[in-house]
Amino acid sequence: MGKRSVSIVVPALNEELTIGKFVDWCKEGLASAGVDGEVLIIDSSSDKTAEIAASHGARVIKVPRSGL
Repeated sequence: MGKRSVSIVVPALNEELTIGKFVDWCKEGLASAGVDGEVLIIDSSSDKTAEIAASHGARVIKVPRSGL
């Protein structure tokens, strides 16, 4: 069986204070587990969450904010 690959999918809303450390933590976990993968942030923020996440190596999908 080949190497496994996973996506860690996380919704985010105005998380610029913590998103960089979170993405780093996820990537460290993937590496220590020997798993290929990506961190995918689904972002509806009005702050710099998307830019920070991308700068830490996450893939970011911007979506409009919606209600419940």
